[in-house]
Formats: sequence, structure tokens, C-alpha cells
Amino acid sequence: MRPSTGCHRLPRGGFSLTLQRDIGYKTVLDVGYMGSLGRHLLWQPNLNAIPFGSNFLAPTNDPTTNRPLPLNFLRPYPAGAI
Repeated sequence: MRPSTGCHRLPRGGFSLTLQRDIGYKTVLDVGYMGSLGRHLLWQPNLNAIPFGSNFLAPTNDPTTNRPLPLNFLRPYPAGAI
């Protein structure tokens, strides 16, 4: 019996299509395409996202230059804290 990790198997699939055609003069044209699909994949929100429009608010300006602060100063958590 395996311990439960809280993750479930996700549906995904692959497909391919290959066409071959004899174009004469001892030459064969081979064209192929490969792809994959993933459905219902896990998605986690970005907890350290910068709130939309926050770099245009007056309190986010640098008081010494009156220019917007770098975006990393506006993040809720410092870099590497999550």
C-alpha cells in the first residue's frame, strides 16, 4: 500500500501523424508531426505576484527620485521567502 501524496494522476496523451509519399526519381517524401495534450493539470497561483497597477500608485514611488520603485520591492514576500 502506497502513502497518499494528495496528487492524482493527470490525464494526458500524445499523438503523431506521419505521411510518406513516393515523388518519383527514387525519392520518398516523409513528413511528420508529434504533439501532446494535458488536461486538468495542477495549477498553483503565484503567491508573490505584484498587485495589478500597484507600480502606478503614489506610495510606491521612490521619495528621493519620485520614480517608481523596482518591481521586486513591491512583492508581498521578499525574493526566496516562499
